[in-house]
Amino acid sequence: AVNLGKIIAESGTVGIYGGLIHQSGTISADSAVVGKNGKVFLKATKDVTLDEKSAISAQGGDIRIYGGREDGTVKVAGTLDASAPTSGNGGFIETSAASVKIEDSAKVTTLAPHGKTGTWLVDPTNFNIEAGSGAPTTSGIGADTLADNLVTTGFTVETDASGTEAGDINVNADVTWSTHPLSLQ
Repeated sequence: AVNLGKIIAESGTVGIYGGLIHQSGTISADSAVVGKNGKVFLKATKDVTLDEKSAISAQGGDIRIYGGREDGTVKVAGTLDASAPTSGNGGFIETSAASVKIEDSAKVTTLAPHGKTGTWLVDPTNFNIEAGSGAPTTSGIGADTLADNLVTTGFTVETDASGTEAGDINVNADVTWSTHPLSLQ
């Protein structure tokens, strides 16, 4: 394996307890090698929580966050940055678990002013787009929060019908945006 970046945990903790990850602080995997991009992968057998103080950066690279597929939850309340601010294309961000809850404070970017903006993939079993910007009680995002993040990234929801879940995407509120693509699969 070739390590193209480094992980720096600043002013915070990355805790792994019994299959749970709670991240608070900064993780940076921006590459020092020109033309190569950093990668951050977090995987738990149950839940992953990225609180409001969390920031993960892999400029132009990959950020992949996996919770348990059976009954795990990924909660995003902090910043995920796979942008390419100086050159190249924006990166790829994935948040995947049985349930993905996106808080109003979530700030996600894959912007690339000199290239192609990247994509944020949300991969739960079911997903709801609800009115407003409040925290979802089930797997989902507020319509206002979604519109805010569509300014800085493409957004794809790809549900998975597994177990007793149908793989439904429920759009329960209007979403208005004019920048990057929104894909519901």
